[in-house]
Amino acid sequence: ITCRDWSSDVCSSDLTDRTMALSQKRRGGTMKDAMQNAEELFVGGLNCAQSVLGAFLPEGDPRRADLLRLACGFGAGIGRRQELCGAVSGAIMALGLSKGSASADEAARKDDTYRLTREMMERFEKRAGALGCRELLGCDLASEEGHARYLSENLRLTVCVPCVRLAAELAREHS
Repeated sequence: ITCRDWSSDVCSSDLTDRTMALSQKRRGGTMKDAMQNAEELFVGGLNCAQSVLGAFLPEGDPRRADLLRLACGFGAGIGRRQELCGAVSGAIMALGLSKGSASADEAARKDDTYRLTREMMERFEKRAGALGCRELLGCDLASEEGHARYLSENLRLTVCVPCVRLAAELAREHS
């Protein structure tokens, strides 16, 4: 799958169903499991945000497909705008599922989730060198030249996969 192939198919039920087979592996409690699961989902066709979030969704969770659909628009730096790295967005969603608040009377949980989110983002930026998809890839996917570089240098595997793994690692540490 290439950047130009990241179409509505990535968000479709068919692809979600196909990648569900990949996610039938043990959703682990270990760092390695989270990182490996996220990578497998990404290489299998889910976008970066879906892959990181998907690594933390329990098997058989009836919300799984809906949550993966929810994460879809966050891929490639939010709707392919190359802003906040989609893997980071997926990690924030995973953190929210485990630590976040769901009602107005959970202010302490919300504040704690905000703190953990900032810490996770700071650690990602320190280790990866940036938070933005464009900066991480070093090219503009909307331009012909940038897309050609993305393909020729195989940035999906050389940049995106390590970002997916790092985001999953940090989400596991903070969850």
